[in-house]
Amino acid sequence: MKKLTLLLVLLFTTNTYALEPGNSYIGLQLGEADVDDVDLDAYLIRFGVKFYDHIDLELRYGRGINDREDGGIDFEIESIGGLYGLYHVGIIYGIAGASSGTVKTSLMGQNKQIEDDSFSYGIGLEYRGFNVEWIQYMDTSDIEVDALSIGYNYYF
Repeated sequence: MKKLTLLLVLLFTTNTYALEPGNSYIGLQLGEADVDDVDLDAYLIRFGVKFYDHIDLELRYGRGINDREDGGIDFEIESIGGLYGLYHVGIIYGIAGASSGTVKTSLMGQNKQIEDDSFSYGIGLEYRGFNVEWIQYMDTSDIEVDALSIGYNYYF
């Protein structure tokens, strides 16, 4: 009976590593996004879970802080977000995933919204929650968006 109970306990035991304290985090990034060679300030909220020692899964959502005019065209980041995987090696990490975003442009009262999805990739450094990161969010025939940002992740 003891062997059967032990066997049943082992069979129905699940790996709860990702739910242990300190493996989830929420973060804030502030940075400069380059939208078709126009620099815009933006913020980003991150929520992630560490699944293994080196692998995170992360959701992000961000918006532009300001708009900027270039050549008579006004640019504004309406939203940017996606799902990403991070691979850590020491303090360095690589990031890859899928992004979706909306950029609003305006020329002489004519507004246009560019909505697109794209593969994303980047690289960053993180030490004790503080981070610096570069990421290419979108690179399509309609729009190119990349960002250089600094931030902090709070682990819980």
